[in-house]
Amino acid sequence: MMKKTFAIPGEVVLDDLLSGFPHASAVLDEGFKIVAVNQMFEALTGYGRDSVIGVYAEFILRSNMGNNRGQVFQRVVETGEPATIEGDIINRRRKRICIRFTVSRLHTGRGSHAKGLLVVLEDISAIQATAKNMLFSDWTTDIIGHSPKMQAVFEIMPLMAHTEAS
Repeated sequence: MMKKTFAIPGEVVLDDLLSGFPHASAVLDEGFKIVAVNQMFEALTGYGRDSVIGVYAEFILRSNMGNNRGQVFQRVVETGEPATIEGDIINRRRKRICIRFTVSRLHTGRGSHAKGLLVVLEDISAIQATAKNMLFSDWTTDIIGHSPKMQAVFEIMPLMAHTEAS
């Protein structure tokens, strides 16, 4: 049986709370070790809940978000301001996934002492793929000349841009 992690001792089960989030989410302790994750986190990273609990988040979230040695996490703890950063993670299957990270501080209602961090990972790879397709498909609408011969030239231009032909 899996051990339950409580957000408020004896009252709120953290795993149940995270399961309601529509994005991959993890709760970190004061040392930036993973305390709880939801199923979306498991699916996105490829790591099971039992294998990530107690591991430094930096080891699981291998990314280019500029969090070397927990710098982003530490800044959020010190300032109390949430941070939103776009970057990539490499999951367990070594696949690069475009992610929007949102890191916010968890603290008690009585004081400002940080109890940990909430890290939310939003998969934005589909949004970026759509934006890339829109970049190449809609740029011809602003050009005045739309003769059939010009349309043929416009169709060839993206291909020419990706080759070394002159």
